[in-house]
Amino acid sequence: MVNLKLAKYEDYDFYYALKCEKDNVYWSGYSSKPNYEHLKLIFDKWIEEMLEHDKRKVYMINFNDLMSGYVYISPADSNEAEISIGVSDRFSGHGIGTNALIEAIGLMRKQGSRVLNAYVMEDNQRSIHVFKKSGFIEDEDGTVFSHPENRREQVKMLKFTYDLF
Repeated sequence: MVNLKLAKYEDYDFYYALKCEKDNVYWSGYSSKPNYEHLKLIFDKWIEEMLEHDKRKVYMINFNDLMSGYVYISPADSNEAEISIGVSDRFSGHGIGTNALIEAIGLMRKQGSRVLNAYVMEDNQRSIHVFKKSGFIEDEDGTVFSHPENRREQVKMLKFTYDLF
């Protein structure tokens, strides 16, 4: 069974370990593991923002009571939000990402968002499959992102959209 729980400060070590997994490093657009302290500052800021207002959300994915990934949702405006997901390599291939996305879609409907957008690296076939299986539609135009902390200077992303209504 897959369920989402709002992230807490004490979830950071799991989140960091997941972000250090080889596949997650690559799919995040980086060439090496993130700096522990730097990523912790970002994670703690997300938790503080969740406590202060009801906008950005970070959920931990639980599969059979084991933490297995995360879902990050950030509103772009009152109608649209961006969603990203990461599942630990240890849990890949069990439908966890698809089920977590379906649960996140339900949560965003209740919050009144109209559209969810996701950006996936063009060679990430596993995530592309998960988003399409969850009902997201691929936008025809790819987007190129530059990551200042990223040694790969430009990363081509595919945009996927889910109409909530």
